[in-house]
Amino acid sequence: MKRINRFFTIFIAVVVIGLILFTSGQSRTTTITAGVIPQAGSARSQNTEKSEQALVSKTSTENIFVNVNTSNTDYGVIEISTNIETTSNLKVKVSLNSETLYYDIESIDTRAIPLQMGNGTYAISIFKNISGDEYKQIYSTKVEAEIDNSNTVFLNSNAIVNYDESGIIRDLAYKFERKSGKTAQLEAVYKYVVANIDYDYTKYDTLKSDYIPNVEDILSLQKGICYDYSAVTASILRQMGIPTKLVMGYRVDSEIYHAWNEVYINGQWQVMDTTLDSSEKGFLTKSTMFKDSDLYVADKFF
Repeated sequence: MKRINRFFTIFIAVVVIGLILFTSGQSRTTTITAGVIPQAGSARSQNTEKSEQALVSKTSTENIFVNVNTSNTDYGVIEISTNIETTSNLKVKVSLNSETLYYDIESIDTRAIPLQMGNGTYAISIFKNISGDEYKQIYSTKVEAEIDNSNTVFLNSNAIVNYDESGIIRDLAYKFERKSGKTAQLEAVYKYVVANIDYDYTKYDTLKSDYIPNVEDILSLQKGICYDYSAVTASILRQMGIPTKLVMGYRVDSEIYHAWNEVYINGQWQVMDTTLDSSEKGFLTKSTMFKDSDLYVADKFF
């Protein structure tokens, strides 16, 4: 009887170990919920190049090439280049300590990714969509960031505040920089955005969850949603050297997901909501450029 019990115990142990080894060898997937697009409309010098490259042959039909350029981490940004044989959606996961943000990228792409969570060791991962909201990790690395001035993160074009530094944004920045003093320059940009962009009440229903504002198109069409207003505002001000955040979250008087800006001026961050003020420009009420920060609850910023 003792021999039988011993044999049975060994058999069970072998089965359990086999199951563990089998499970560990399977592809793990991660559920990534699609981002919510803000929609509220009515009431965050080149250095010597350092980069990391990875070429991984996953199967005979899938090659993955990733280049992570870390030459500008002291400015709070990395540049990820991808060339991946896939038609699936890709997401970049950026984590530091308990904070995590996701960015959508193309299979063949070069995208600036901000490191706005402070100094430390960032975990960078790339995920490929399997089905629905299920994603498989296909690449990961670590990036060290030592940012001398945390505000410099909000002076760069990146995956969310994405603009061409040689196009219309540069021309507008040059125009407004003729004003004397940063406060006057900021006010000129604020008035321009409020006066020249109208809220598009039909756009939101046509957008995909991975929508990123094209600031050149918005300025050409002169209409957009709150995400568009804040992207245009941040693009112009960053080009002018004024640190500006694109912030997503809520106003305390609304349950609609919203986007606005925070600008660093005269030694402090100020809330600015060009969407709200644009929607009120046809009324007799006079809007103030800076808003009460207690009326806004930030969810994330870029």
